[in-house]
Amino acid sequence: MPVMTNARINAFLVEPRIAHLVTIHPNQSPHVSPVWYAYSKGQFEIFSDRNYRKVKNINENDLTALSIAGETEPYEYISVEGHMTINTDHVKERGVSIAKRYQGAEQAELFISKYYDAETSVILTLFPTKFISWTSD
Repeated sequence: MPVMTNARINAFLVEPRIAHLVTIHPNQSPHVSPVWYAYSKGQFEIFSDRNYRKVKNINENDLTALSIAGETEPYEYISVEGHMTINTDHVKERGVSIAKRYQGAEQAELFISKYYDAETSVILTLFPTKFISWTSD
């Protein structure tokens, strides 16, 4: 199986792609959510609301997986498994940073202001324990 180089992995993860976050329901069935993310220093960050099902699932079981795929040739994907934490430090600023990747600097602040709630907004941080990449190159 052809794997991506570290340089290609970093370049791939810098691009604003939609990731699919998998958490585990209390009945042990999977729950999948499309998410925006930021990747830095080997960790993934996701802006969310503590009332969403994915966050409730993480409160019960912090084991998660993240899948990110390219949609054009060369076809590539990254699959990550690990433990996720729920953070409340600097949520708005970190949310804006994530949104900049997808909306641009001008729109990011407006976007996060629309969804940010000081009482319920959180940052999810995924600490990978397993990292798989694949490329069709």
